[in-house]
Amino acid sequence: PVRELVPFLEGQDLVCPSYHNPADFLLEVAVGEHDRDLVKLINAANKKYHEDADNQQINVQRLLSRIKSNDACSKIAGNLKRFPNVMSKLTAFDYVKPAADEVALEEVKSLNASVGTREKLDDKDGDACATGRRKINGPRNTAYKALHTEQASFIMQYFLLLNRIFICARRNYFLLLARLMSHIVIGLVFGYLYMNVGDKATTVLGNYVYLYGTILLLVYTGKMAVVLTFPLEIGMLTREHFNRWYGLTPYFLSMLSFEIPFQSICAVIYMAISVYLTGNNTNECFRIYYFVVLAVLATLSAQAWGFFVGATLPTKLAVFLGPILAVLFSVFGFCTRYIDITPIFRWMWHISYFRAGFHGALNAIYGLERPFLTCPDTAMYCHFRSPKVFLNYMMISDVNMADCVTLMVVVIVVMHILTLITLWHKLNKR
Repeated sequence: PVRELVPFLEGQDLVCPSYHNPADFLLEVAVGEHDRDLVKLINAANKKYHEDADNQQINVQRLLSRIKSNDACSKIAGNLKRFPNVMSKLTAFDYVKPAADEVALEEVKSLNASVGTREKLDDKDGDACATGRRKINGPRNTAYKALHTEQASFIMQYFLLLNRIFICARRNYFLLLARLMSHIVIGLVFGYLYMNVGDKATTVLGNYVYLYGTILLLVYTGKMAVVLTFPLEIGMLTREHFNRWYGLTPYFLSMLSFEIPFQSICAVIYMAISVYLTGNNTNECFRIYYFVVLAVLATLSAQAWGFFVGATLPTKLAVFLGPILAVLFSVFGFCTRYIDITPIFRWMWHISYFRAGFHGALNAIYGLERPFLTCPDTAMYCHFRSPKVFLNYMMISDVNMADCVTLMVVVIVVMHILTLITLWHKLNKR
């Protein structure tokens, strides 16, 4: 029985790890990865089979003797004589034990056939076990070693893992649906709160808060989604990589190939809803394009940081330190002007992807030679009717869009490389 497989292997000094699939462990034993004599293992299995068969025969004989010794059962047995097929199977039950040499011979033949060995065993040899041992220890081990060195290509591993991720996402879609719906709902809420603030000179500060909240939302959703889930994947990765099912690089690339597009789609859906409701969809379409690109890069930068934090720290500590790191970067250039930052910390202003995303988005909406904003007739004075006046007031009038994009791309690439190095160190440390 299957339930006796693991105890049987333990009896042969083959301990199956608790995290291992017994079927996979048995395959590893069969292909020679554990350097065991397969003939001895086959003989032990045959011995176990014969012992179980003998016990079954004894139980059947005891049952028949009880039936014969019981009067009531004798009557039943007499009636059952009308059914010769049933009684013949019970009374004529006689287990014939096959020769151990024949069983071992058949097992060795099947093993040789499984690795493509076409040589035939010498049936005339009286010692079938010795013949099987020569076959197993000879060319079959060479075939097993050659088979063991073969593995799926990098591309094949990547596509298989990506397909597995899609299957798991289709079966367990609650978290993905929650992420998507949260972006849609918050987009509607922000759009309602800051309705039509994009093209009015009197609501520039309201639109500023909307842009601030947009980058803040996308940064936190991009980071915390993977900070919470990625540490759970590391446990499975450790077991499967230890069993050499796949390499680390194709696994990580397949993970990124799913997470990056999904987070980007969530961000684009949120911005499509909120930009339309807030009135930021001006006739100059390139501004919306720049805004979307910068916001997506900001959320992907935060996601890259989330992967690194999740891979480096335990789950409880990652959930605590992840938001703290986000707040730390948000202070430098996101909430504070450059002149207000202590000189010793100004270097963080230059590497903050928060600052790059927010300043780039603000410059995309109000910079790039935008014409005067609309001043309602009900307003007596519109101080920020000129977008340049507002940018000068916020001290971000000299933003270089290319530098902002470059910084966030570098952050994404560097943090993913550091995450890959961290995972490699965890999987290979002893």
